[in-house]
Amino acid sequence: MKKSKQMKLGVVLAAMLLLSTAFVVVVNAQGHDSSGGTPAIDGKDALLYDAQFYASDNHISTEEAVHRLQLQMIAGELNAELSLNETGTFAGLWIEHNTKFKVVVQFTRNGEETIKSYMKQYADLARIVEVRNVK
Repeated sequence: MKKSKQMKLGVVLAAMLLLSTAFVVVVNAQGHDSSGGTPAIDGKDALLYDAQFYASDNHISTEEAVHRLQLQMIAGELNAELSLNETGTFAGLWIEHNTKFKVVVQFTRNGEETIKSYMKQYADLARIVEVRNVK
């Protein structure tokens, strides 16, 4: 059982790495100015660039979009930690974007109690985490 959870985590991390690499390739291919000089989008602007599209798609301000994208990164860290530390009860995590932005975390038992210690470390998520119990 523990090996299965570790394998799932490995697959998730590999997929995230693959997507990150694909994004860098696309930005590098499209992000140079016409003079062939520096990229049009640097590391600092990448978040803002993504946030503008996210804001448009979700009908929110760019500032709110930046905030949500930052929360998504934190939720990814929480997901990885729960996957490693709570193999007996952690049943998954996802982010809902509509109608209310939230992070849903599922456990097979004692979810509310388990998540409390993590919310100290991930305080930015405390107001948007919804814990569910599943069989």
